[in-house]
Amino acid sequence: MPTPLLPPPPSRVCPPPRDATAHARRIRPVRGRPPPSLARLAHGPRHPGRGAPGPTRAPRRDRAAAPARRAARAAGADHGGAAHLDGRAQCGAQGAGACVAAGGGRGRFAGSRSGALTPCGEAAEGRAESPAPRSRKAAPVTTPARSAQIAQTTPTGAAIAEKVAQAYDFGEVRSCELLRRSFNHVYGLQFADGRHAVARLSADRPRGAPNIGYETALLVHLKARGVPVAGALAARDGAHAVAMDLPEGERPLILFEHLDGDVPGDVLPDVEATGRGLALLHDAAQDYHGPASRYTLELPDLLHASLERLHAAPTMTDALRPEFSAIARALEARITAMPALTRVHGHGDCHGMNNFVTEGLDGGRVASFFDFDDAGPGWLAYDLCVYLWAMHPRTAGGTLDATSLARWRSYLVGYRSARPLPSADVDAIAAFMAVRQFWLMGEHAGRIAVWGTQSMPTSWLRTQVTMLTAWAELQTPE
Repeated sequence: MPTPLLPPPPSRVCPPPRDATAHARRIRPVRGRPPPSLARLAHGPRHPGRGAPGPTRAPRRDRAAAPARRAARAAGADHGGAAHLDGRAQCGAQGAGACVAAGGGRGRFAGSRSGALTPCGEAAEGRAESPAPRSRKAAPVTTPARSAQIAQTTPTGAAIAEKVAQAYDFGEVRSCELLRRSFNHVYGLQFADGRHAVARLSADRPRGAPNIGYETALLVHLKARGVPVAGALAARDGAHAVAMDLPEGERPLILFEHLDGDVPGDVLPDVEATGRGLALLHDAAQDYHGPASRYTLELPDLLHASLERLHAAPTMTDALRPEFSAIARALEARITAMPALTRVHGHGDCHGMNNFVTEGLDGGRVASFFDFDDAGPGWLAYDLCVYLWAMHPRTAGGTLDATSLARWRSYLVGYRSARPLPSADVDAIAAFMAVRQFWLMGEHAGRIAVWGTQSMPTSWLRTQVTMLTAWAELQTPE
């Protein structure tokens, strides 16, 4: 998970109730009327600004559709609590089974008793579609495409637990909780037999479709070579990913092995173990010949595509656009003028928070790695720069403090203890720090529909021009 460019807007994540089924039964709407606890969320106050409670009666079209909903429930398509969420709402009732980040307009969603989301008013597979209101005077209602209504939903742990129970043969899911929401959604699961796993619900990223074929095959290869990584767990049908149907469309869900250990932090032996572990990972991946990666850790994906997304950001200005372009051209010229650089199958996001460290059989410290979502073939210097970039101050004249410099040196010592590190690759690390910053800005620019324009304000973009211009003079610390 990349270190955030700017803190994303705070998310209002609804924790699942202890008993989602009982909670759904308690808030089931009666005769088309939303429960009183959801009325203000559904329709707003009757007198805005006065604090008066909202109406408890649903619009006419909802009351007319109530018989069809009751018939659908009798046929097995029972919905739990229903809530009407407008574009400003972040999440519905706890029993609805998912929090919603709406991309504008009005949408109607209902949570199933188990916590999964299905759009109300849309015919789901195997479910009856509600008829139109009978009133002759009612204007026809046009439902926009789902992608136009919803930017991204956040299912609760109850929804993920249901999907895992349906698709995997690991028995009863005892608990499931949302661990973090960033580029993807990550959940921790515990099964009835005591086993743990981690589920990742891949989000729609600006680069395109998830790199699942390459990622999971690379993990299989690394585990076969003895590299400690969190492998992908196969579903009941043998697939490494299952599709989860959500209002914005299908998103792949992957279950990974749970890893134990400590985050390296400032503990120098653990930082050294992280560098050594990454070197062993690079060595083991050299003979990988599985499915090709959709993306590479090279300039077309890291710099060129990122610059295009940055140019298209709504907070970008006509004055800033040519300045970023000039910095990118100079950066590309600097890299292409370098001697031949080493290429590897890289982790792509090894910043010190995507690995744990444990005690090995010989008493030494051993690093194990997870979160290979950004893995791909490309430059070794880029894969190494991520750790330095994560520590480096985001200012024009910023330098590493003594603690960070000691960590960086330990990281290089660990890497060199397991694998040769040519001087040309070390020298290139400083230039790739700026490439990494462009990559992250491009990722954030492509997610403004989810995080909002103020996750990347124009004033902040101006500071990046100053910082990246200064970074052109950076040299790799040794």
